[in-house]
Amino acid sequence: MADLGEKLRPVVESVLAPGEHSLGCCVATQQGLFKGRVVAIVVTEERLVVQGMTRRLEPDGEPISLPPERIAAVTACAGEAGVLARRIGTTGGAALTLDGAGAISLSELAKVHQTWLPSFMGTP
Repeated sequence: MADLGEKLRPVVESVLAPGEHSLGCCVATQQGLFKGRVVAIVVTEERLVVQGMTRRLEPDGEPISLPPERIAAVTACAGEAGVLARRIGTTGGAALTLDGAGAISLSELAKVHQTWLPSFMGTP
């Protein structure tokens, strides 16, 4: 199986504007009663981009671009609808700070994130 980073790189690059750089990305799943959906969430200096993906991790549909003011509006609407949506922390520089939990080095977080699955599966 290809490395997740290799599979996501084309998706991430496809949603970036000229001169824009990704600060990081992740894959999230949304499960319904009879179907599910996979999305890539890409973070840049100016916005958050959500791109739907196929099971093969290829772009599916148009990406949704969320600048900070739109994120605040979405969070407020979610709360009014009874949906839990909240900011859990901030990042900048070399650390991620989670509210109430302190800071963790981004390089340490990346190392743990990139090595846990091969370790769990017993592969080098």
